[in-house]
Order: sequence, then structure tokens, then C-alpha cells
Amino acid sequence: MVQTKKRFYILPVLFLILIYLDGIFILYFNENWRLVLMMVAASAMIGMVNCIFAFTCCRKGKERFLEDCMVFLKYGMIPFYTAVFVLASGMTFMTMLFIGPLSAVIAGIFAILDYAILIVGSCYVISYVVLKARTHGMKAGECALHVILQLFFVTDVLDSMYLTAVKAKRYRVLTSCICVLLAAGLICVGVYMSYSV
Repeated sequence: MVQTKKRFYILPVLFLILIYLDGIFILYFNENWRLVLMMVAASAMIGMVNCIFAFTCCRKGKERFLEDCMVFLKYGMIPFYTAVFVLASGMTFMTMLFIGPLSAVIAGIFAILDYAILIVGSCYVISYVVLKARTHGMKAGECALHVILQLFFVTDVLDSMYLTAVKAKRYRVLTSCICVLLAAGLICVGVYMSYSV
């Protein structure tokens, strides 16, 4: 059982690595569009495999594995989403200045790709809360609320933090550190915005 779990950790790890590589290839190797498309296609394929595998793990004895994958993917994607948000905001602003309505199309493409990435991590969380409900560790209404929260940006990460640090009482130090860093980042942005205005 333990060996099987260790072996299958490679799926979320591989997906996370590919997503960051996609970002690097799009930024620095965008002239070679075939290579970029191959990388994106590989990420999409591994993402679909992760989604399927997450739901096959919705059975007793897999709670710890699902918790680990939840933390790894949700926390691991925070730097990626932060970078994408900054880049997408900058690109949308620039396209608004020069090509007007096309900026909405570019923003829409970014949003669709980001949402597809979000769903992969959310599959592990949804599988986890459904398993908790099936084993009477969570009420059906609470389970439904967690599923809904996993379908939206920001709330998916906050919900994952609650499930791991509060409900499961795991990864408390890591969660606290991430919360402090995020709070510090928001304060810096707020100070910058207040002085720039």
C-alpha cells in the first residue's frame, strides 16, 4: 500500500513540473510554437490522467494520499497563479491601449487555461471531501459546500487550507507560513497602489 502511494505521487508532481515548464516555454521559447504546443498537450494529457486518478482514489485508506496531493497542488500553484495574474494584467492593459476589444479575448484565453489547471487540483480535493462524506467524517451539506468552493479561484486555496490545517490538523506550519507570505504580499501591493495613486 505504501509503495503504491509513493509510486503514484509522481502524477501530481509531474503535472506541477509541466505547468511551470509550460510557462517558461511560452515566455522564452515562443518562437518554436510546435514545441510549446507539445508541452501544453503533454500537460493537458497528464492533467486528465490526474483527474481520473484522483477519483479512483476515493476509497478508504487513501485519505492521507489525497490530503498530500491537495496540499502539493494547491499550495504549489500559488506562485504560478500569482505570476500569471501579474503577466495577464500587464498584457491585458497593453492590449487595451493598442488593440482595444482584443484584450477581452486574451484575458478570456488566460482565464480558460487557468481554470483548467485549477480543476486538476480540485479533483483531488473533491475526491477527498466525497470520501469523508462516504465514511461519515463529514456531513453531506458540508461536503457540497467544499465542492462548490473548489470551483472558484482563491476560494479553492482557502478551502484547501481549512481542510488540511483546521479539519485534518496537518501542514499547520506550512499553511501559516503561506498565509503570512500572502498577507505580506497584499500589504506590499496595497502600499504600492496607495503611493502610485
